[in-house]
Amino acid sequence: MGLLAGPAGLLLLARRRDPALTVPAQAGLDAALVALLFFTSLTGLLLLGLRGTGAMALMLVAHLGFVLALFLTLPYGKLVHAVYRLAALVKNAAEEGAVKRKG
Repeated sequence: MGLLAGPAGLLLLARRRDPALTVPAQAGLDAALVALLFFTSLTGLLLLGLRGTGAMALMLVAHLGFVLALFLTLPYGKLVHAVYRLAALVKNAAEEGAVKRKG
């Protein structure tokens, strides 16, 4: 349920936020990402609830569609920061290891 409450709360907070703190060109992309997270969670929970019924196949297609959309938009959204941060940490650790071996 937290997977639904989190994105819903973020969408509500975004509506109340001071407009001076936002970038208007980015607002639509931010809302789309949060909505995509919400619908991915919702269809996943519905898929769990519809297990063993005739509607499960249709819900599986819907859920996998949202998951695919999430992965396809990953390089263009805020979630790519996690990949860049991991790469930076790995590079830093390798550089520190090289300095320790030389010194």
